[in-house]
Amino acid sequence: MSAFQFSTNTFAGEFDPTEIIAALLLSADTLNRNLVSVDTGVKNKLTRREADTDIELQAWNEDFVGQAGNPSDDEYTLEPVKYMYNQKWSFESLRTTWESEQMAPGTFNDYKGSPEMFNWLLNRISEKMAIAHEKLIWTGKANTPEATFPEAYPGLLNQVISASNSVKLQINNGRITITDISQAAQAVVTHASGENANVNIGDQVTFVGVVGMVEINGLSAEVVDKTATTTVVDLDTSAFTAYASGGLIEYINSSNFLSVLNNLWVRTPRAVKKRDDFKIYAPAYLEDQLDTIYINAASQVGASAFMQDVINKIMGKVEWMEYFQPNTMLSTYVNNLSYAIDGEGEDQNLQILDMYATLGNKNYRVMTDIKSTTGVKKPYECVMIRPAA
Repeated sequence: MSAFQFSTNTFAGEFDPTEIIAALLLSADTLNRNLVSVDTGVKNKLTRREADTDIELQAWNEDFVGQAGNPSDDEYTLEPVKYMYNQKWSFESLRTTWESEQMAPGTFNDYKGSPEMFNWLLNRISEKMAIAHEKLIWTGKANTPEATFPEAYPGLLNQVISASNSVKLQINNGRITITDISQAAQAVVTHASGENANVNIGDQVTFVGVVGMVEINGLSAEVVDKTATTTVVDLDTSAFTAYASGGLIEYINSSNFLSVLNNLWVRTPRAVKKRDDFKIYAPAYLEDQLDTIYINAASQVGASAFMQDVINKIMGKVEWMEYFQPNTMLSTYVNNLSYAIDGEGEDQNLQILDMYATLGNKNYRVMTDIKSTTGVKKPYECVMIRPAA
């Protein structure tokens, strides 16, 4: 069981520690939906080895003749990163906020608090913690503003991208060649006339391969306006280096989603697709375009019941992910993606301390120690489509 410390004056002892650790560490949407496997007892390092080999059916011989080559021996390691959340809460401001949402003050306004108020506080913290962990799990520390600890935390998508043996595909039918980018509060991207015909206001687009304004590479932004020769995005480039040449806008939207999905499906190994826990992970904003996507499906493959059943079967494997990398899709299986925490050691710690006796003020300190990491067990059983120059 994880370690918890409570001040006797905070009524925190009313809590079930199991529920608190679940709220603070295991409340990310990905974990609630069982979209990755969870290892809860990884204190410092977990190493797994997996052997595999090809089979050769040889000519019969009385003597033993070993087939050529040796079995592969893959090593998979998880090393959790330790970080923390600390914050001071003023009791008076906390109580005022809580009362405005929960109940009116008592007749004499003389109570010091109740378990309900601290439940409310922890719920607030856990909501924010869930979002931060969701970003960490998929996009890593670099794309999680809440994460300021120094250790590396790449996230699952970056681990798939960096693996030499994962399959990485480019977006098909979703590219615009850039000829200029303005330095402005909302960047104006210039391109050949009509190249943005399939881009809609509200779409997410990603920049790759730009020379000069290199700060923009890898960034995604929402389209807010367009003409035949320009696309305006909600991205402040005013402090970026001036554009020099090259670069692409890449996107996945209702116009090319089925083509991208088909490419991903075809390139995914059959053995992976046959698994019960096989999933296709996609950005949640694409779910908002499903009506248009299904209309496109009818026009592209015909309205036959058979083809619609095929599309529905594949779409049934799609999981719509919040805080996912825009214009990126991943196919693999749940047990291939790990989230590891030290759920049974002293490195998981929650303290809610009443500082009145020590400092003479009505302040509380909420402190948590957390230890987690992510890992991809078999990158070669992952297929990803993502923006790439």
